[in-house]
Amino acid sequence: GGLEAGLLLRANPNGVAAYRFVLDTIEYESYFQVINPNGTYASKTSDGSSAIKSGLQHTNIFTCIARDHTFYLYINGTFIGNSPKIENTYQAGSLGVIAFTDESIPMDIVFTHTKIWI
Repeated sequence: GGLEAGLLLRANPNGVAAYRFVLDTIEYESYFQVINPNGTYASKTSDGSSAIKSGLQHTNIFTCIARDHTFYLYINGTFIGNSPKIENTYQAGSLGVIAFTDESIPMDIVFTHTKIWI
């Protein structure tokens, strides 16, 4: 990865076990991960979507609709796919935003206009 930002969904109290919907603007891909309580990845699905606005000084809008055990994923209003059906993994938890990079790329990532509907 390079510059990555996204959503942390249904995270446990320490933020380790969760679902993660992330956009990598260097690699032109988005991915959805299930993270186990020990921090390892249970699964990962990727999409090299043309909906991604890559590089610096660009805005990308994430949308994730959670219905029971399936997550429907959108970037900039374009449906990019859904997660595999995940039975009884994480039913509830915290929501948050995340950003990370490798150490060679300095960055500032800003999240604005965050909306959550329940």
